[in-house]
Amino acid sequence: MFNFLKKLFTQKKIIKIITAIDDNNGIGINGDLLYKIPADMQHFVEKTGTDTVIMRSGTFESFGGKPLPRRQNIVISRRDDYDGNGAVVVKTLGEALIESTSKTVWIIGGAGLYVEALPICDEIEVTQIFGARSADTFFPEFKNDFELIKKSDKEFDDKNNVWFEFQTWKKK
Repeated sequence: MFNFLKKLFTQKKIIKIITAIDDNNGIGINGDLLYKIPADMQHFVEKTGTDTVIMRSGTFESFGGKPLPRRQNIVISRRDDYDGNGAVVVKTLGEALIESTSKTVWIIGGAGLYVEALPICDEIEVTQIFGARSADTFFPEFKNDFELIKKSDKEFDDKNNVWFEFQTWKKK
């Protein structure tokens, strides 16, 4: 137990969240993303790079149950027999942070993991989608505890008929 705590507190990780939200903080419906914007997908790849990505099993399964390429994938599952198909499988966010092999880790979903990670998160990368669709999954309120430090020019996605911009929020 002592080694577990020592490792957790001596290896400071930079914890970042990445998400796409609409005007109502909607992020998904029926286990899928609200919007599939190619520029957002490219932004995700560029931002997360080769850093560790941490996700719950539902998010992992939404990718087809296969690890994302060129990075360590850590899946949080309560099931003892969960098959990560090459991804590291752990039971808690704390274990995931300890298992991470990169200094920066990205929390990539789902909604419950965002809620759990928000208090320890250093930065949030948001694709802000201007508009709203029917959603059943939402990103938690965060703007009281974070400040907007950077945003891109607005872009238009023809496929989804929406404007969006990339934003970086830092913990106050």
